[in-house]
Amino acid sequence: MVKMKKITALAALATIVLASCTSENIADAPVVAQDNDFNTAINFVGGNTKITRADITGADAAALLNNSFRVFGTQKNGDTETAVFDNFVVNYEGEASIGGDETNTSGWSYLGQTSKGLDPATQSVKYWDLDVPEYNFVAFAGLADDVRVASSTSNTIAVDQSNLDQLYASDRVTATWQASATGETANAQYGKTVTLTFKRLAARIRFGIYETVPGYAVKDVRFYYDDNYLAEAGTSTKTVAGLRGKFPQAGNVIVSYDANNRILADFEGTDVSNNFQFGELEYTTAASSLVSGGYMKEDGSVDATGDAKFLSTTSAIPTYATASGSAWKTVIPFASNDVNLVLRADFTLVSLDGVGAPIEVKGASAVVPVTYAQWKPNFAYTYIFKISDKTNGTTGPTNPNPGDPDTPNPNPNPRVDTGLYPNTFDSAVSNI
Repeated sequence: MVKMKKITALAALATIVLASCTSENIADAPVVAQDNDFNTAINFVGGNTKITRADITGADAAALLNNSFRVFGTQKNGDTETAVFDNFVVNYEGEASIGGDETNTSGWSYLGQTSKGLDPATQSVKYWDLDVPEYNFVAFAGLADDVRVASSTSNTIAVDQSNLDQLYASDRVTATWQASATGETANAQYGKTVTLTFKRLAARIRFGIYETVPGYAVKDVRFYYDDNYLAEAGTSTKTVAGLRGKFPQAGNVIVSYDANNRILADFEGTDVSNNFQFGELEYTTAASSLVSGGYMKEDGSVDATGDAKFLSTTSAIPTYATASGSAWKTVIPFASNDVNLVLRADFTLVSLDGVGAPIEVKGASAVVPVTYAQWKPNFAYTYIFKISDKTNGTTGPTNPNPGDPDTPNPNPNPRVDTGLYPNTFDSAVSNI
């Protein structure tokens, strides 16, 4: 099993800081062993890899693929490549159906279906041709009937928010034959059931935030994006978490394959939004610092239960932004993205000793490097931001022309300063 790949980075939001950005890739589904009999039909089995460590196979995988996928398969001899599976429809008929026809060794069958190629035809059994040294197979699930897979190397799929969640693409399978003294094949899939490992075409992202300001709880985070992105700090009323960046809405995804036959996908189009909304923050309670105990209320007082109006204080369980019960949001893969993600926000500090006197922090910002916004298919990205006492926001006057937080301009207002400054005391005794 391929280990989950993790990418972690730190970026100064000073802080609201990018604490971590994690990408998770999943292992391939296991190859299904078959008897080495080359006078058999070419058969398929579909497995799905999702955004976890676990593979999904059998009926569970079929359900995710809506019990059907489309195969484009070619024979390759030298420079000549011929399509022998032109958009064949392969349907899941269940484990009880195994052996019901020549194409069904794993519950999947293509016999008798109507292909979706340029010239639709009733699908019949295809047999391995041992004179052909190489076969290539690619497959997709969730395609509309009028979409045609045209190549084993690169295909263009139209996507938008209505179909993105249903689209799956398989890694390419290259099956090659090479005779040896023992008659074995050089490739494990040649002459056997072709195992296709499917991955979600979409990527997923989520937004979390926590705080570590000594002696204070943080509440009422307000965001800047879209129409108020460059507004004067301290003026936002937006409570829905959002980032500024480059977010594809609709267009084409070009699906190709790397040297190891794993899928690559990149967005191609002009329908792009400059902001993304994750949902409302799921605030929690904050314990007071009083010796007698208790929890903070939104107004800064303390009682036995408090109000769930404050940020988490740990990166392990940050305060996530959610909508419709989920923190995860689906995005179109965008490997060629060239724009950083920017977070800009105001927030309020509440003293944990119950004295009230909230402090308004205005115009804190953070930049997520574009490296962590080049979304890949079947990867999950978590953006966690931290508010600390080293914030680059201000508690003083604000600049009405802040400039772009991604490329800030020199601040012309000498009264504007950034960061939090602790109250300190000194003493002196006068001799009379």
